[in-house]
Amino acid sequence: MYFDDYKKYPPTQADCALGGISKHLYQLPKVLAEGHYLPNMPRTQAMYVGMEDRFNCGHTYKYRAVGEIIIDRDIVDKYMKSRLWIPDRFPAETSVNLDEGQWYSEPHISPVTWVIFSLGPGFSEEWLYDKTGTYDSIYPIPKELWYKPEEGKGFLVRMRLSDNGSHMGSFERR
Repeated sequence: MYFDDYKKYPPTQADCALGGISKHLYQLPKVLAEGHYLPNMPRTQAMYVGMEDRFNCGHTYKYRAVGEIIIDRDIVDKYMKSRLWIPDRFPAETSVNLDEGQWYSEPHISPVTWVIFSLGPGFSEEWLYDKTGTYDSIYPIPKELWYKPEEGKGFLVRMRLSDNGSHMGSFERR
């Protein structure tokens, strides 16, 4: 509905970058609550949207999109862009090797327009670093980071592909 109204996807909310992914970094954007697309939270809350991630209590689900980025709670940055790291052979194959992918910041070029995700059960920053070997935010596109029942850890992911508008994510059978 937001896209229908504005002809673009909601911007990425990049507040609290120093707090890390398990805090309020990449929470569902405030514009979705203010525009009544999603339930609102009281102004006294750090969460903007009343959709709590059951695996990360006190925080919303996460959202990242290519293009506009909001920093410092309300400011759409005119010079920075939100970007996603996408493996070279995505979606057929993926990798967490930084040499086998690239950062996309332009919506008309990126293979993924947006991704919404949960940290999933058993998440920890250490697990993420062990999987990727980096503190760069290359998550959650690579399938190596998606939830695997046998590990009991991983991101629960849903994303929109740019080429045909289809969706894919960890909810699919492998």
